[in-house]
Amino acid sequence: MDLHVIQAPPTSRTRRTPDKWYRGMKKYEKWYDAGNGEKYPTTWKVHFDESLHRDGSFYYFSVCPICSYLTGKGLGEIMTALCATDPVMFGYQHGKLHREHTIAGGDAVCDYWVVGDRTDNPQ
Repeated sequence: MDLHVIQAPPTSRTRRTPDKWYRGMKKYEKWYDAGNGEKYPTTWKVHFDESLHRDGSFYYFSVCPICSYLTGKGLGEIMTALCATDPVMFGYQHGKLHREHTIAGGDAVCDYWVVGDRTDNPQ
């Protein structure tokens, strides 16, 4: 499977890695694992794998409540457009999203490998 790299248009802000997003996702992971995942079973389940890449952060969702809801309502076809906003969002936060899988595309997970927008040849 080919790896697709999608980047939002550059902005005038200083380039930096998306560390703030990473910290927020780690905080969410702790919240979920502290019992809130059971309390709110339709929320995203995030998994980090720090061993896959040297640069940036890699995580994936094994549950997407938006996809589940829209598919259940017969509106799953709009998920492609919603998923297409992810790279744009990361671009505005000075990141590049590398993605191979989406739940909306029929995969078991939505994967996110995010590196800073100045990272050349990410490893």
